[in-house]
Amino acid sequence: MDGTNAPCTTDQAQRSAEADRRNERRRVLEIVRGAALSASLATSEYICGTLPVERRDAFANVRDPIAALANLNRAIVQIVLAEERLDETEAERAERRAAQRTDAERTLRRAENKHDVQHAVRAITLDHLRMPYNGREKVLADLFRELEKDGGYDGDPAEIVADACARLGLTPRIVPDAEIQTPDGKIDLAARKARLLAFARTYLDLMKPAAPADERDGTDPTDPSEPFAQAQGPPH
Repeated sequence: MDGTNAPCTTDQAQRSAEADRRNERRRVLEIVRGAALSASLATSEYICGTLPVERRDAFANVRDPIAALANLNRAIVQIVLAEERLDETEAERAERRAAQRTDAERTLRRAENKHDVQHAVRAITLDHLRMPYNGREKVLADLFRELEKDGGYDGDPAEIVADACARLGLTPRIVPDAEIQTPDGKIDLAARKARLLAFARTYLDLMKPAAPADERDGTDPTDPSEPFAQAQGPPH
């Protein structure tokens, strides 16, 4: 028999099966969305007191109808998004997932920057800003709020710390003008920036947790041949 007369190829059969599964999922999602919309409407009527008496028994065990309504509305949004994604092509799905990974990485990096920057700036103010505790905490709270509002945690942590020092007016104390004057008496702004960034990186490095002793010196405390292990006598 000529293979070209076959009802469908393997690829066609696979695509047909995928289309059937997609249609079935779409049908199920439509049913679920309809049920969620109906429940959301009934909950709204219950909260407003307009739900018929014979239907109020369904809410007898609902402790917080407002929270239940919020959860239902959130579920409806998720169902609609799932329905939209059924029509995605493979390329569109790959692009969406890549964007989600990028957003997640950016969020994680921003959280790490925020933690490192705030600890470094706090340490710098303790060393270079003579203020009462309450006053310093208020200044830092205002500064961190400004950085958060300006998206200031998205860049290089050293540059963020250097910018924070400038906002606090600490630059002349960290890099005195006399140390960066050119022979003609002008201030070398490039040298100031370079020294301020180096200063910021020093504090950022100091804020990093120290590695365990066995990682720093390369020894294994559980190996009896290592000097550290040999030095340990029996307990007294």
